[in-house]
Formats: sequence, C-alpha cells, structure tokens
Amino acid sequence: MKNILITGGAGFIGSRLALRLLEEGYAVTVLDNLLSQIHGKNPENDCPLYNSIAGKVNFINGDVAKRQEL
Repeated sequence: MKNILITGGAGFIGSRLALRLLEEGYAVTVLDNLLSQIHGKNPENDCPLYNSIAGKVNFINGDVAKRQEL
C-alpha cells in the first residue's frame, strides 16, 4: 500500500482527491489548517468537506507555512 500526503486535503479539490485515492487503495494523510474562512468556525460539525474525509484518512491539523508542522 502506498502512502499519500495531501496538503489542503480538507478543501473542495483535496477532499475529493482523498476519497478517490482511498477507493484506489492508498493510505491517505491530509494536512489542512481548517481555516475558518473556508471551513467555518466549527468544521467538525459544520463543514461537509471535512466531514466527508473525517475518520477515513489520517488527519493532521497543520499549516504548510509552518515548517515544524510539516
């Protein structure tokens, strides 16, 4: 099984890509900062994009602009 990292993977394109890769048998890790402008104030409850991948991928709440989080 191949491992895949998707940065911004909880957004519109990233979440769909993650789901497709899961269907193909990949182990998917998503790195996303869940910016409230995109995902709302409470993404765990209010964001269908985040909820479509929650529990299916290894999710890391982080920012690609912060080296230590990568």
